[in-house]
Amino acid sequence: MEEEKIINLVNNTITNYFDNKNKEEAELEKSKNEELSKINTEKNIEFHSQSINAWYMTSLEKDKSILTISAGGIGVMITLLTTIGISGYLTFSLFCLSILSFLISILLIINVFGLNKEYLTAVIGQEDTSCFKIEIKDKIAIVSLILGIIFAITIGLTVAFDKLNEKVKSEVILNK
Repeated sequence: MEEEKIINLVNNTITNYFDNKNKEEAELEKSKNEELSKINTEKNIEFHSQSINAWYMTSLEKDKSILTISAGGIGVMITLLTTIGISGYLTFSLFCLSILSFLISILLIINVFGLNKEYLTAVIGQEDTSCFKIEIKDKIAIVSLILGIIFAITIGLTVAFDKLNEKVKSEVILNK
C-alpha cells in the first residue's frame, strides 16, 4: 500500500509538473502572439503613415512643378508678346488661349494645395478620405498646362511661318 501511495504521489507530481509546464508554454505562446500582434499593428500604422507622407510629397512636388511651369509660361508669353507683337487675329487668339490655359492651371493648383490640407486633416481625423476633388482638379490642371504649351508652340510656329513669308516676300520684291 505504501508503494501505491508513492507511485500515486510520483504520478501526481509528474502530471502536475507537465500540466504546469503546458500552462506556462501556452501562456508564453499567448504572450508571444500578443507581442507579435502589437508589432504588426505598429508596422501597419508606420506603413500607412509613410504611405500618406510619400503620396503627399510626390503630389506636392508635381503640383509645384506645374505651378512653376505655368507661371514661367505666362512670363514667356508676355515676353513674346512685347518683343514680337501681334501680327494678326490668329496670333492674338493663340496668345490669349495660352495665357488663359496657364492661368487656369495656376489657379487650380493653388486650389489643390488647399484641398491637400483638408485631405490630410481628414486622414489624421480618420474621416472620409476621398480625394476625388483633388484628382479631378489635378487632371484638369495638367490638361490646361499641356494646352498652354501647345498654344505656345503654335505661336512659335505661326510667328516663324510669318517671318519666313516676310523674308520670301522681301526677296521677291528685291529680285524684281
